[in-house]
Amino acid sequence: MAYKRALNSTISGINKAIKENQLAKRISAVDSYNSSIKQNNMKIDNLLKNTTLNVFNDDNYYKKFYKKSIIPEYKSLEMESEESIKKRTGFIKENKLLEKFNHKRVEKRLSAEKQYQLEKAKVLSEYEKAEKENYKKYQEYANKIKISDNDYNKLVDMRKKKYQNDDEYEVMKIFDEYFSKLIPEIKYVKSINFLYNDRKANLSIMFADPETEIDNIKEVKYIKSKNEIREVPYTKSEFELFFEKIVFNTMLCYLSKIWYFFNDKIDQFIVSGYVNRVNQSVGKKEKYYFISAKLDKNEIPFDRLHMLDGKMFFELKNVRYKNPLVDIHKIERFEFNGKKMMEVIDSEIDGFDFENLSKDLLEKNGFEKVTVTQASGDYGADVIAFRDGVKYAIQCKKYSSKVGVKAVQEILAAKTMYKCHVGVVLTNNYFTPSAEKLAESNGILLWDKTKLDDLIKKAGLK
Repeated sequence: MAYKRALNSTISGINKAIKENQLAKRISAVDSYNSSIKQNNMKIDNLLKNTTLNVFNDDNYYKKFYKKSIIPEYKSLEMESEESIKKRTGFIKENKLLEKFNHKRVEKRLSAEKQYQLEKAKVLSEYEKAEKENYKKYQEYANKIKISDNDYNKLVDMRKKKYQNDDEYEVMKIFDEYFSKLIPEIKYVKSINFLYNDRKANLSIMFADPETEIDNIKEVKYIKSKNEIREVPYTKSEFELFFEKIVFNTMLCYLSKIWYFFNDKIDQFIVSGYVNRVNQSVGKKEKYYFISAKLDKNEIPFDRLHMLDGKMFFELKNVRYKNPLVDIHKIERFEFNGKKMMEVIDSEIDGFDFENLSKDLLEKNGFEKVTVTQASGDYGADVIAFRDGVKYAIQCKKYSSKVGVKAVQEILAAKTMYKCHVGVVLTNNYFTPSAEKLAESNGILLWDKTKLDDLIKKAGLK
């Protein structure tokens, strides 16, 4: 976390001040450290105050997907110049003085001039024919682009209508993109799963394993008699209250942001959250649900959320602490109808769905903070994910043929752009030899159909 790095930097300053034995610097460093802690606490307190009030506008949202390709201006063919034709045909300029005494020169000039006129007419005829054919090809090319744009934009219009008609699948797509922006913005939650039910107009949200590695230092003190800095940690009960404050305020923040954007789609929220803790009796990590609540929209004072205490608010509702009201598996929203998942991927879903399905698969395979990048301007990475402290940039290619070098080049650029440790190209197909060679020489991982099938099996799916 950014503030944690800042605190570590401040501690370095404290240790340096101790070595230099400068009292003023020691006291200043202590004050700076404590100020950093206070600022972080204020940030947590102000989570809800930063909620945007902009209501979701589907016109603006879908506008960014429309295509309007730039068709280059038509360029005419170049016709051979008169000077070039004259040179080829041996054209002779008229010279009355010479021709007065040399009649053969006149005959030669007239013959060359006739040849020039014939050649000029031939060149003009061939040029007009070639120009006509060239312009015809240009029009075909321009029309093809326009038709392609129109066909694509019709699909965008269709998606927009589906959203306006509360199509569950389309609403989920937009939630996917919106949540992918929220997760990096609010850094205390590793990942979020959600499920939208259009028939009941409810949104189920699962807060998965909120960040537990929060600095538990309450303050630092300078002990003058011992010339040392002493860290004062939170007591166990104080830290639990501090942690709960972060978690529950973060939940309210999410509810508030989602509501302001999608209030016309949601009548009810079903909120669940869990942490992974070691069960001491069996020595295994288990999910511990710290909340599961059902909230009707008229029960949530959205205009006063920033004034509420998160935990107290949820405790006043119908909260359960053992099992979730809705156990969410996002991958289930894809309709398999008895088919194998790979068959559905190959034949029934598009590239956008493949990105979101890949996100779900990665989460089920132990990746954290998995986010789908924005559909336009993603710089070559479709999904960003973390595992064991390693940041992955992943490009998802749903192809009917082998994936070539372009995908490897794009993920190389995206890896640098997103400052990732590892670049990956994931596909439902295989890779060309040239793509494999480029990936190997640049340390890019290629996850082909075999790897994808392995991810599906490890996720406990077929």
